[in-house]
Amino acid sequence: MEKVSVIFVNYNSGRFLAESVLNLKSLSDEPEIIVIDNGSSDKSADYLRADSNVNLICVGENVGFGSAANIGARIAAGKYLLFLNPDAFPLPGTVAKMASHLDLAPGCGACGAFIVDFQGREQNGGRRCDPNLVRSLGKVASSTFSSLRLPTFDLTLDPLPTLPTPVDAVSGSCMMVRAKVHHQIGGFDEAFFLHFEDLDYCRRTRDAGWVVDFLPTAPTFHYQGGSVGISRAIMAIHKQTSLRRYLRKFSRSTPIVLNLQMSILWIFERVGLLMFRIGQRMGSETDGVTSGIAQFRRLICGDQPVVLIMGGRSEIGASLCGRLNAAGLAVVSVSRCKTRGVDFPRTSVVHPDLFKRNLVANRLNIIGIVSLCPIWELQAYEQSFATLGCDRIPWIVFSSTSILTRESEISGDSSGTVARLKFGEEWLMGQRRLSGSRTLLVRPTVIYGGKYNNNINLIKQIGRYTRLSPRLNFALGSRCPVHADDLAEWIVALLQIYTGDRNAGMTTAEVQGGEVLTFREMVSRTSRSSGLTTRAMSLSRNIFPIALFLVGLIPFLPKLPPKLVERLERDFVFDNREAQAQAPMSMRCFHP
Repeated sequence: MEKVSVIFVNYNSGRFLAESVLNLKSLSDEPEIIVIDNGSSDKSADYLRADSNVNLICVGENVGFGSAANIGARIAAGKYLLFLNPDAFPLPGTVAKMASHLDLAPGCGACGAFIVDFQGREQNGGRRCDPNLVRSLGKVASSTFSSLRLPTFDLTLDPLPTLPTPVDAVSGSCMMVRAKVHHQIGGFDEAFFLHFEDLDYCRRTRDAGWVVDFLPTAPTFHYQGGSVGISRAIMAIHKQTSLRRYLRKFSRSTPIVLNLQMSILWIFERVGLLMFRIGQRMGSETDGVTSGIAQFRRLICGDQPVVLIMGGRSEIGASLCGRLNAAGLAVVSVSRCKTRGVDFPRTSVVHPDLFKRNLVANRLNIIGIVSLCPIWELQAYEQSFATLGCDRIPWIVFSSTSILTRESEISGDSSGTVARLKFGEEWLMGQRRLSGSRTLLVRPTVIYGGKYNNNINLIKQIGRYTRLSPRLNFALGSRCPVHADDLAEWIVALLQIYTGDRNAGMTTAEVQGGEVLTFREMVSRTSRSSGLTTRAMSLSRNIFPIALFLVGLIPFLPKLPPKLVERLERDFVFDNREAQAQAPMSMRCFHP
């Protein structure tokens, strides 16, 4: 008899199903695979007809998740049943850990994996407590207004345990149960068409005397919403309908109180749905993601070598991702931003949680690191770097020439930018002193050309909103600005040199552009580049601080440093020879 039977319920899952089945087959112990197709119109399951190792059952219509899962369970031969969504990807070892847990915990009737989304953040629903009215209202409100922190039945905000932990419910996207428990409780309640059937299932499992455990060391990536053809509005309505059914089913209140509770919940749901319709564009959940699923599967399992970019959402990051992809290198960009930030076919964006809170799910095969984030933030990833073996790969880390030009500002205040730069560089030197590969500490001068750049873009903003072009006759300090794309091209050349290079050691290099000019000329060229008709406004050294004060009152403009006048009169041009020695580069003249 098979030990584990894996049951997929498929409905228009596109490439998700094929890649999830392939991922499952790549695991060491190949289980029995059963696919129940709920009348898909995208032919996503048709290729399985010729696969003798997969039992494909075509229902002909969409009968809902619970009904289809019960069909699969009735024909399964395994001692344990793994209910797995087509858009869920267990990492190597996860299925074996779940089966081993049921072997060693005779009182456990069901266990759930540690579910993370495609950016590496723990996903809501992986570990939950039983819903009640208060938690349900909090869930509805939090789903509508993400900034709210109200009590819900999700436990995602609780500390992540390190050992298997009993919970009220786990996610049905990757849930393993004993076959005898499934048949004992009568399987899924088929009255739940979509959503809350796993909460109901876990509750009835506990009511039957079994324990439900959450396994924090069994990670699974889950896209959540891989079925094409169901709009987000329809999904929201299914959730609301199933929630009301769940609360009615397990309520101990009198009919009058229950009806009052349902009325309150109905009001919250209608408001939430209205806000959803106003703020969201109706459409499919996949939004074109399926085209990159094959690469994503290889990436999360460590089969795809990647260059890791810390702080990819920066003026250099977008150019760098594109150039690395063009050179045939896959990229993982670490960013807190909820949106992609970059849009290249071989670039994936992950959240810092994958390297901090959810390191157990991190199997990235990193061949090089480029750090564009503030250098002092790297220390927070120290444990991750050690666990992932990053001491054996090349690092290119960006700091700033401010550590040289503003060294006098370092004081007892460790919160100052220069003090933090010094802390970050000292940490890097200590961390990489005994590494087995190269480390390059890069201190660039003024960077321009990227949409996230504050210095040059601020001048453009001033001209755009005031139609004035400041003429700073006193700002005669020399600069050598460098274009972000030139830096990106240079980094790619460096990585190609460093990859496979057995030489170790740390080098520091200042980098600058191809033209030396005064800050006054930089401002003049930048103002002209806006394309707007502006009037020249001469500002003397005495008047300029007043102008700075007035600009500082504009809330959406970045604040300027208090010693800016003195800095504009000083020369900040550095020796570029060490950077050229690392990789020859041709830098463009300043054209903002």
